[in-house]
Amino acid sequence: MMKLQTLVGLPTGTEILLYAPETILYCLGEGEYSYLVFENGETGVHRVILQRTIAQLESSLPNMFLRINEVCIVNTWQIKSLRHNNENTVLMSDGEEFRVIESKQVELMSRYLIL
Repeated sequence: MMKLQTLVGLPTGTEILLYAPETILYCLGEGEYSYLVFENGETGVHRVILQRTIAQLESSLPNMFLRINEVCIVNTWQIKSLRHNNENTVLMSDGEEFRVIESKQVELMSRYLIL
């Protein structure tokens, strides 16, 4: 039996754009709006803006996503490395780096099998 994948639907006003969740790299909140950043094999990355707070997105996204600070939710499958320098950060597959607040570090580390 084939397993059906759940797509993420993003309303833009005139249509609902459908994306596979693994293509979302991260979400950045800015007040009442959030930016979702996607990978696109042909053109690199692209952004979609939504009239949703980061808290609203956090409660809607699948468990592959984790809010790592006040304004950023990352797709844990798109993290390239976990960095422990002056402050703990994650390096994303597109080269962006984000700070991980202390209260989220253990939860983030529990998502991976560290050998």
